[in-house]
Amino acid sequence: MRLQLNFTLSGNTLPIETRRMFLSYFKHALSQYDADYEQTLYDGSAKMKNMTFAMYFPIAAIKAESVALRAPKMSVTLSTPDLGMGIMFHNALLKQEGQPYAYKSHEMTLLSQRLLNTPTIFTQRIRAKTLSPILVRTKTEDHRDIYLTNDAPEFLQRLNEIIEARIRILEPTLLNAYLSSGITIEASQLKKVVVKHYGQTIDGNKGTFEIASSPEILNFIYQSGLGSRCDFGFGCFERL
Repeated sequence: MRLQLNFTLSGNTLPIETRRMFLSYFKHALSQYDADYEQTLYDGSAKMKNMTFAMYFPIAAIKAESVALRAPKMSVTLSTPDLGMGIMFHNALLKQEGQPYAYKSHEMTLLSQRLLNTPTIFTQRIRAKTLSPILVRTKTEDHRDIYLTNDAPEFLQRLNEIIEARIRILEPTLLNAYLSSGITIEASQLKKVVVKHYGQTIDGNKGTFEIASSPEILNFIYQSGLGSRCDFGFGCFERL
């Protein structure tokens, strides 16, 4: 299930950590609609959530702590394979339409949302383009988090490990399909992009790529996201 959310802004700037602003907004919307559900989904733990999202805004310039825009508007694509979660977000966001939401010195108002057409994947290979950067997180010997770009020798192996871990936790019924079909990714056309996230500067990957697996695994990845930290607004992509 995919939703497109369209916003108007109070000014022509956004905070540099725009994903953080939207996580705050999602929590607010859910808490206003169903506080118990919001507390279950965002319980303060680091558990994976079966969702991803991507943002689009007309960038004029990127500064140290803000993004200057050509126009005071933006849109967000929210995606999840969990129909119950998707309906909960849809209903919560309906209640927010026309209601300003303030985040620090910024204010945004949801104008509309619409359900996007997401045809089922029946093939075993798709070509895709990132809507938000793909993160591939790993740990160093001293247990520090680092994020790999596609030129790292261990990039594809680590990305496959992350996919398997997400399936085991989020959709364990797909594990046999994953283990029997595996996943092949052609990522040579991805490019490095640097993003700021929760005070850290981290490396991501954006561009076009090909991914091959069984159709059920491809459908899951398409709806849930690819790579690390998908529910923080990374790993969302569209089919080409």
